[in-house]
Amino acid sequence: MKQNAHGILISIIITLSVLTVATFSVNAVFSLRTLSPAIQVSVAATTAEEDDGDEPTTTADQSATVESDTTVAATTKPHVSGPRNIYLTIDDGPSKNTPGILAILKQYHVKATFFVVNFNHGKYVDFLKNIADDGHAIGLHSASHDYKKIYSSEKAFWADIQKISDVVKDKTGIESKIVRFPGGGSNTISRQYSKGIMTRLAQEVEEKSYAYFDWNCETGDASGPKMSSKDLVNNTKYIAVKVGGDITLLMHDRDDLPNAVKALPEIIEYFQNRGFAFKIITQKTPAVHHRINN
Repeated sequence: MKQNAHGILISIIITLSVLTVATFSVNAVFSLRTLSPAIQVSVAATTAEEDDGDEPTTTADQSATVESDTTVAATTKPHVSGPRNIYLTIDDGPSKNTPGILAILKQYHVKATFFVVNFNHGKYVDFLKNIADDGHAIGLHSASHDYKKIYSSEKAFWADIQKISDVVKDKTGIESKIVRFPGGGSNTISRQYSKGIMTRLAQEVEEKSYAYFDWNCETGDASGPKMSSKDLVNNTKYIAVKVGGDITLLMHDRDDLPNAVKALPEIIEYFQNRGFAFKIITQKTPAVHHRINN
């Protein structure tokens, strides 16, 4: 009788163990699918690893977000021994949230790189001087951020870049030579307007003595204002532990993203507590590049 009871107990334990493993596997696959395609590939081989963040959170409309329209993992040069660096990159500003972002950066003694635009009809363009005066780097993102226009031809793209470059030079005296393609280097939306244009532009950037930069970590704020600050922090942590070497983190400075500002202190503290050094991007910074898909 005792032997039967013992056998039943062992069977129950084995059954529970199998169910636990199965449940973890399902959850892991589900969480992976909620990430943008580029991040899915980055973490696919390490989904079962222990991490510091909760499962990533996205909104239902993320698939329509062009800024996350990447299909492969980002690549960069191997990290040299020593403290790891993080390049905090902030796209789409300046906006009404820029002063709040600058105040947080100053509080934590952090320098960032702002890839700026000018599609707010110059409403916040004077904040460019504040960004520069605080010692942050300014990169060129787009004057219009209108995919149909800028990706219609190489000539149209460079005309757009020249417009935002002129604005930056006028307001700050800086002649920036660092670029971030709207939608990233691996965007596929450009295919609708000019087949192969990203391949050509990536080559022309170097020929014109510019340097372009993608990202290998993101807060997920491009998904929209429905994302809570907690969601953004958790997304960042979840992805960051999957990245080997230096991190180029993408977040946004837009009127409709106050939660991105709220999340920033905790994100900064997370990396500072782990010994990361915050650096600005220059032309000599080892570049993170996505694979070109058009």
